[in-house]
Amino acid sequence: MDLDVETPAKMADGGAPSWRMSLPHVCVATLTSFLFGYHSGVVNEPLESISTDLGFAGNTLAE
Repeated sequence: MDLDVETPAKMADGGAPSWRMSLPHVCVATLTSFLFGYHSGVVNEPLESISTDLGFAGNTLAE
């Protein structure tokens, strides 16, 4: 007999939905994407001004 796709299979963990295991991963990925965009858009601009004021302009390693 073929397995009926519409009938949910019994879960080994006592019936918890499958999204509960992936929820922490999705939250971390979302937060990481937000922080990367925030850093690129908000934090990098003042870094250029600060490096110019401190005399690090043009030296990427020092910045």
